[in-house]
Amino acid sequence: MCKPFLGFFGILVIAFGLLSCNGSHKFEVKDFLPLSNWNEAEGGIKTIYLDYRGAVDNGFVIPSVSQVQGGQFVFRFQVKNLDGKPQRFYYKIYYQNESYKFSECKKFDNKAGSVAEPLSEENFYGSWEDVSKTFCATKEIPDDGIFHMVQDSFRIAGNPRDEQRFYGPAGHLAITREQVNEEVASIKKDTGWYNAIVKKAKKENRTNEEQVKLDAVYSISEAYYGGKQVVNNRWKRNPRVGKYSFMLVVTTEESINEKRIPSYIANIGQKRGDNYVNPYYYFLYAKDSVPGNTEVIIGLDSLKVVAKPDLGKGVYVSPLAVSKDTFDTHRFSPNCNSSLRLYNQAPFEQFFSNAPSVPLNNIPVTADVQGDEYSMSDYAKNKYEQNQLVRTFIKNSDCPCATVNSDSANHSIQITTPASPPKKFLKEDVGIISRNGFTYGKYFLKIKLPKLLNKTHLWDGLTNSVWLMFQKGGTWNTRRPEPTGYLPPGLADVDPSTPKPHAIDYSEIDFEILKTSHYWPASSYGKNAKRIPQETPADSNKIMVTYTNWDMGCRDVSHYVVGVDSIKYKGNYYNLHRWSHLYRAISGKDAESDNELFGKDYYYFEIDWEPKEIIWRIGPEKNKMRVIGYMNDSITNIPNNQMVLVITKEFHISQWWPGLPMLQEKIPFPAKDIPAELYEFTIE
Repeated sequence: MCKPFLGFFGILVIAFGLLSCNGSHKFEVKDFLPLSNWNEAEGGIKTIYLDYRGAVDNGFVIPSVSQVQGGQFVFRFQVKNLDGKPQRFYYKIYYQNESYKFSECKKFDNKAGSVAEPLSEENFYGSWEDVSKTFCATKEIPDDGIFHMVQDSFRIAGNPRDEQRFYGPAGHLAITREQVNEEVASIKKDTGWYNAIVKKAKKENRTNEEQVKLDAVYSISEAYYGGKQVVNNRWKRNPRVGKYSFMLVVTTEESINEKRIPSYIANIGQKRGDNYVNPYYYFLYAKDSVPGNTEVIIGLDSLKVVAKPDLGKGVYVSPLAVSKDTFDTHRFSPNCNSSLRLYNQAPFEQFFSNAPSVPLNNIPVTADVQGDEYSMSDYAKNKYEQNQLVRTFIKNSDCPCATVNSDSANHSIQITTPASPPKKFLKEDVGIISRNGFTYGKYFLKIKLPKLLNKTHLWDGLTNSVWLMFQKGGTWNTRRPEPTGYLPPGLADVDPSTPKPHAIDYSEIDFEILKTSHYWPASSYGKNAKRIPQETPADSNKIMVTYTNWDMGCRDVSHYVVGVDSIKYKGNYYNLHRWSHLYRAISGKDAESDNELFGKDYYYFEIDWEPKEIIWRIGPEKNKMRVIGYMNDSITNIPNNQMVLVITKEFHISQWWPGLPMLQEKIPFPAKDIPAELYEFTIE
């Protein structure tokens, strides 16, 4: 039986790099080098940055052909035959992400053996891209007392187990400018089709050109979803960032011929019953399972994978995401548009939020709040009759690229809240969303977000948000099924009869920064609370950095928080709050200086999303981060599906934040553009 990996793995790897499960020692293996053709290192660790080219449709591959000739890591090892006769040996390489994983072994006992951790099947591990390729044979090696070199290659790619849930039509539904123009030309050649569109345009009060473009988009969508081509969409389960380990398994021809290694380990695409079995568990923990004459070697080299897209590569505009059927394209630029070039290379696209459908009865005032044109005194004095208020809605842009753009010279992205045109009374949300999904990681942003308070401590009405949201696309991206179920989006927080599905795709982890109350309502502290904290004058110049995990009301946790509670992390306590038993999120608040976060050239924000915990950090520099929020899986369900990054500046309605010291509808419309800029985005 192999000794357990647990507890002495680091020492074992450093000292020997070898775990041996030999019986009669018919061979020896040494000098396993998993990354013989990759030597780029940072901090003494071999490091590679993800190549974003083509990753939107094809997923990330590590390494790419641009990074290594042939696009494969070359691994080597040496084997010496001790069997007394020539023979072939069989080998297979496995890799696993070690930064974001569940422990393979739930518990280990020298007498009883090991118990597998069921969730370790969720770990990101793989082997050859073609899962049907199991153990490879060496050439025939004589028993000559000499070590013989064996060399092969592999790469890390998405969906490494070839799971059918990630299959579907090739790539994303891409609606590019070139596709639309080509389809429009095809429609116009079909006289019957085009004449029908002309009639529809008249009925819908659109121009013929507007209507034919809408029909072209619809036609492309129908062709995509109705297509019969089904492929392995590896981007639906992208490789994780962080450190990878590499495991080499070498065995004899006898072991292979007699199928002593289970088929679900030789082919990681197969299941044992209803579940996959992590090969790291099998080879490093499973009692008496690994056949004799098998060598299991953990490579001394590990690989750190980092995602750091070039923000100067453009912002893509998806016609399917724009909030209006027809929209203005006159602000399209070479670095912000819906072209095929930007579809393929832009790491972000413009984000169009689900702006609230509740009307805003706002004071009829336009002013530069940030420039102190409007003060707290003005706010206190503004008294308008109901019939004087402006009934409007918070909107999204119907002119893509007017409020976002990519700077190829400075490798940054600008995000601008637009000034309200004279007498138009406009409050407009603006944002960007990343286009490549990941599961877990430390998300770092170096960003300049706008100040929220002016010198008199009046709020400008904006909420600066940095958040992760589930990657949309269907049932392939559902969260882990849970027995008690999830509360679906909608009215689940007020309707106890709402059915609770056992699996759901919705997930979200937020930073939302605004001027709101420091504390929760008194009712949230419970009848037996010894002390209910109160706002103080010192809070007037503070903004609230709120942090939230949308666990969708899943109760499969040991301590389900309702009202105010706290959790301890590294000696500090972090207050948390859930509005009711039927509320879908749990949040915390941290009071900060507006000038500290937004009065400087930039500030860092980090969401550290781990399999069993979430940590929110902020700081003036990447090496000076501090924790402002913490949650773990004892109090909230941690999402395990693929998510994307969203950055928004939004005008939230007052109902979303009970206890606001200033109401959105009493804050003027912005008289000047309010800029922001993203300088760096890294996932480690």
